[in-house]
Amino acid sequence: MHVQLLAGRLALMLDVKIVRNRAIVQGRGLEGGATSRRQLVNLQWRTAPLPTKWSDLLEDRAPRTPTAVTAAEPTGPPVPPEYVRNVRQALRDLRRPDLLARNPLLSSQLVRARAGERPAPAVLVELVHEAAAILRQHPRDEKLYRVLDRTYLRPAHTQELAAELLGLPSSTYRRHLATAIGRVVAWLWEREAEQTGR
Repeated sequence: MHVQLLAGRLALMLDVKIVRNRAIVQGRGLEGGATSRRQLVNLQWRTAPLPTKWSDLLEDRAPRTPTAVTAAEPTGPPVPPEYVRNVRQALRDLRRPDLLARNPLLSSQLVRARAGERPAPAVLVELVHEAAAILRQHPRDEKLYRVLDRTYLRPAHTQELAAELLGLPSSTYRRHLATAIGRVVAWLWEREAEQTGR
């Protein structure tokens, strides 16, 4: 729409007739020495740089996007890749205490601080459930919680079945699952960073 507006105004300024991305110039001198009464000039509307006057005009009319970070976006210290791997493994082993007992997250500051007298695997399960519950606080993130729930918290037999139970195409299911896992990782890492003072 902005290109059409710009093309129309440019045509009025240069006395140009625009026909299918070509301009017929009416007796104006152009760069490259074009001065004939009628000359066909090919215009590359999308790649040609705009004059400052036009870019300022379009900038004033462009819709504004919010620059503030939304609450749904995780912020905080960067997460080390090994921590991400450990959280993913903990999610996969959530319902298998024997496998969960070998997860390196059990020796993390966060788990040790929360454990006290309780067994560390139970505390890790509790932390994962707490991180997942955070997704339920915003209506837009409810879908992420449902995907995480049917994959790890109360899993279906396969991810394909989980996607079917949720009524999602497999590509949407996987995208939501990746986002949900990222949010859980970020929440756990932020709490870990608070414990270690990073």
